[in-house]
Amino acid sequence: MGKRLFAVVICLVMCLIVPVGYASGVETVSTPVWQVGDEWNYTSSNMTAKMIVTGTETVSVGGVNYDCYVVASTIVSSTYGSSNSTGYFQRSTLTNVKTVAISTYGTSTITYDPPMDVFGFPLYVGKNWSVTTTETTQSNGYSNSDVKTYTFTCLAKETITVPAGTFEAYKIRQQESGSLDYTINYYAPEVGCIAKWEQSSGDTMVLSSYKFTTAALDTTPPAAPTGLTATPGNGVVDLSWNANTESDFTGYNIYRSETSGTGYVKINTVLVNGTSYHDTGLTNGVTYYYVVTAEDNATIPNESPYLTEVSAKPEKPAEGGGKQRLIPSASIAGTGLALLAAALIIYKKRPST
Repeated sequence: MGKRLFAVVICLVMCLIVPVGYASGVETVSTPVWQVGDEWNYTSSNMTAKMIVTGTETVSVGGVNYDCYVVASTIVSSTYGSSNSTGYFQRSTLTNVKTVAISTYGTSTITYDPPMDVFGFPLYVGKNWSVTTTETTQSNGYSNSDVKTYTFTCLAKETITVPAGTFEAYKIRQQESGSLDYTINYYAPEVGCIAKWEQSSGDTMVLSSYKFTTAALDTTPPAAPTGLTATPGNGVVDLSWNANTESDFTGYNIYRSETSGTGYVKINTVLVNGTSYHDTGLTNGVTYYYVVTAEDNATIPNESPYLTEVSAKPEKPAEGGGKQRLIPSASIAGTGLALLAAALIIYKKRPST
């Protein structure tokens, strides 16, 4: 019974908002924009549930960092008791990265590597897709990993009526490979979330109320970084530039090439927060070309163009040998003291006695 309640928690937390967009003349479902405080409430014959967006957080799974929405859910069941859970969904794609559920049966954490692509954006009626992911479950001191494949089909766009109102909704069928069970989710763009959820077993939950803040998608990138300079060293190049000042700015990307004006490859694995970068492991004598861009924290992050390309050629320091010979200054040279000064500052080895 605990497993059944946990399954309900997972399915509910995976119910994400899906606003409508249009592309190439086909009505599509595009990546949404969530706001902190957006909330959806559900009821069934023996259960109530609430989902609320509480914030954003960076989550690491399989060595990859994901910028995620944080969604808190509470389920109260007259049959199985209560459960609280937190779901983490990548902001740019709404793929499910991780879910943590707490109930009277303990705490369970599921991670998905790669993340669970529930919607396959852009979504449209008739689209089919599949996802193969490694699900790792940690529960009460035990850990288990399974490779699972899920198939999805957007079957239709239908008008449905639930306690919260009458809505146009996208009907999506989800099924695990090898299982006879399946789930049907009805996504209503007007409410920004699921409006009805059905399992093949007969369980059904419907939207009873909601609070959804519609927000325009931010498509404005930060300004291109200025003042870029490159200083070579022994197998290294040090870059520096001026700071961006946009309120939604989050960091910089560094691109390098061995060909001027083309072939740039990003060399930072995470956004650079400061205004300098130390590039190591370079080959002396090779000229490297660099550009820097800025990125913001939009749901789908916007990246600036680059403004200036700079170049630098790492070199091995010149080898020095022995003591340096000092050259008389111009004020001494050409005078009667020149020979005396030279004699005083030129190192002369004497034979040992």
